Amino acid sequence: MTTRQLLSLASVAVLGAVILLLPGRQGVAQSASRTSIETNPVRREVRVRAVAHPSHLSRFFVQPGHHAVVWEKGRAHYGALFESHASDHDVRAALVALGAKPGENLTEATWNERKNVRNSEPDKRVEGTPIEVLVEWPGSGGAIPLSQLILEGGKPASFDFRFGGNERFQKNFKSGCIVCDYSCPGGAIGNRNRTIREEEKLGVIFTANTQRLPKDGTEVTVIFRPRLTR
Repeated sequence: MTTRQLLSLASVAVLGAVILLLPGRQGVAQSASRTSIETNPVRREVRVRAVAHPSHLSRFFVQPGHHAVVWEKGRAHYGALFESHASDHDVRAALVALGAKPGENLTEATWNERKNVRNSEPDKRVEGTPIEVLVEWPGSGGAIPLSQLILEGGKPASFDFRFGGNERFQKNFKSGCIVCDYSCPGGAIGNRNRTIREEEKLGVIFTANTQRLPKDGTEVTVIFRPRLTR
């Protein structure tokens, strides 16, 4: 092969790489990532691929017991029980597409002022469309409510999950949190039954139910079913 032919082939390869990076080609990469999330309008549910990490929920350096489901590229994924392959943004968009309404009643101060007893923001409870959260994996025997996989005081957790929304805060938090065990402004979905003030006062409330959960690294599907009014 001549030098001219080699240079020609190299030029084609470089041009191909540039084309893939152009804005008009970004949809190729995005369409591949969408395989990690599936919206079913008939069943009115969103299904997300994730990885189970029961040992991560108790990691002391990332707010233990706080994060149930987090995007794998979010800051809080190190302490998440389930690391999602789909982003928190995509989950929000999918829930809205199904008709779920975000509460948007929390503020950044709900988290940032948690040590300030004079500020009432950490006492707020998340609002929004109620969301049923379930998890299944090969051998699980079907979809299991998240409340059965997390313990609260040694018993199955009492969750009242709501679609809080809170995407406007992600520019600062960057947590990637999809499901939080508390009424936290950093998560797309939060637990109305527990406030940030309670977490600050009581310490770690939630732990992994290792008797029900699969082993670390197991691929699972997290299912979100908004309770919509007709």
